[in-house]
Amino acid sequence: MTICLLDGRSRRACLSMRPPTSSSGAPVLVLSDGVALGPGDCAGLRLVVATARDCIELERAGFGCLLSAFGAARKNVLPAGRFV
Repeated sequence: MTICLLDGRSRRACLSMRPPTSSSGAPVLVLSDGVALGPGDCAGLRLVVATARDCIELERAGFGCLLSAFGAARKNVLPAGRFV
């Protein structure tokens, strides 16, 4: 998946529950530069590209804040299962 940061730059990201990115065992969103974000750190960030599976996993992991602005685009599914 791809996330748009507050400064407008885009970063690839993935969910992880593996140490050391998640010290408590709770899911974190790990950006391509190694920065780990919890659900509370994602306010104002925007989901740019994601698969249907990414959306389900984000919702289950408590990152619904990323899906709220992305919700309208969920109807635009490309053949590869990616949202844009």
